[in-house]
Amino acid sequence: MKMLFLLLLCASSSPVPKEIHVLNIYYTASSKAKNNTEFELVLDIDGNVLGSCDHEILKTNYDWGKKMLNDYREVHEFYTVQCFQILPRFFDYKISSVRKDTSQPEGVHIFQRIDRCNFDEDTGEVDSSMRFGYDGEDFLELDLDKLSWVALSPQAAQTKRTWETEIVELHFYKELLTYKCPLWLKISLDYGKSVLRRTDLPSVSLLQKTPSSPIRCHATGFYPYRAHLFWRKDGQETHEDVEHGDILPNDDGSFQMMTDLNVSSINIEDWRRFDCVFHLSSAADKVIIKLDKSVIKTNYDAGTSIILIKIYTAEEAVIIIIDFYFISSNVRNQSEMTFC
Repeated sequence: MKMLFLLLLCASSSPVPKEIHVLNIYYTASSKAKNNTEFELVLDIDGNVLGSCDHEILKTNYDWGKKMLNDYREVHEFYTVQCFQILPRFFDYKISSVRKDTSQPEGVHIFQRIDRCNFDEDTGEVDSSMRFGYDGEDFLELDLDKLSWVALSPQAAQTKRTWETEIVELHFYKELLTYKCPLWLKISLDYGKSVLRRTDLPSVSLLQKTPSSPIRCHATGFYPYRAHLFWRKDGQETHEDVEHGDILPNDDGSFQMMTDLNVSSINIEDWRRFDCVFHLSSAADKVIIKLDKSVIKTNYDAGTSIILIKIYTAEEAVIIIIDFYFISSNVRNQSEMTFC
């Protein structure tokens, strides 16, 4: 069974803020019949899927991940035992327990768990959590301080009481979240620094489908995924007539996002008061593109224009001039970029 979860920049002497890194371990189990539960575990750091396992296969997606498991045999052994022996029985028991507590019949039920730990490189602080879901709804969350469960839905009340009698399991979760998870995250950041510690700024474009459509500010190719894309009016962030999209993954491991501005009620003379700003949490730089009709890429007009993309650092502002030639769909786009 496979259950899948789902600029260009001139060098600057400005200091780069450090990251808050996140390790997520996603578990999904499905009860197809009595005593026949299938599951998959997926391990993710900062949006990068490092590996996965089920009751038969344990795999990693990066060479540095394989080296890490070879060097840290205790980590390899932990996941081997968990995936091949412990978790199949664990999910059988948990689904049966929840079904009994909620008086539900046998059949197909989906059980999910997310273990998460955050590591702040600036402060050294670690924040961890564990949450269970059942049939697509939030179910229980672990209170690490009290070592008790918080019911996230009324039907979880009985299961909360049942699970709080399992003292050994609660202490195992505490060790997993407060010790093992942060340790594995720090080790992974060391072995996978070329991937996990990189910073990629995006290309940013303004797009419009039709003259009456909202103007979309689209940023693609950035990493890591913690980023902010927003519209400004007179230098201040604005939410009026703005709609934000989700951050989505690209095939190359980078990310993309967009935000739309409805300009139907904005006078063309006032467009100069607006710009779109991209800010990556791990970088001091911002990418800013002014709202100008001449820089919008469309399918309904032809023209040649200059796009001024400003990249602001803590100490200096640099302007990159991009000469775009775009015309209707039957003519190939060309572009020429001048780098600072």
